Amino acid sequence: MQHTTEQMQDELYTIVDYGGKGLDAVVEHDIYGQITVDLMLCNRMDVDEFMERIRKSKSQPLNVLTGGKHWHTVEADTEPMLQVIGEKLREKGYLQE
Repeated sequence: MQHTTEQMQDELYTIVDYGGKGLDAVVEHDIYGQITVDLMLCNRMDVDEFMERIRKSKSQPLNVLTGGKHWHTVEADTEPMLQVIGEKLREKGYLQE
């Protein structure tokens, strides 16, 4: 599933709105293996700035290399917060299991 920029923004908002931090983005590439880039998105302002860089760039997001398949390392202060983030991402169809 190829993410639109709106879906990417919604996914990242979901992480930060429920107390998480999006530490990175990771894709698995057929030739290069695992590619990881730091994001460090802690709030909506960080997400908005990241999305604005994507909109202004002539480059495409990393997940384009893998047809939208990617994952994030998410950190939160408590395990229940991580569980809620996972539930919300699952409800929105962003988790593949």
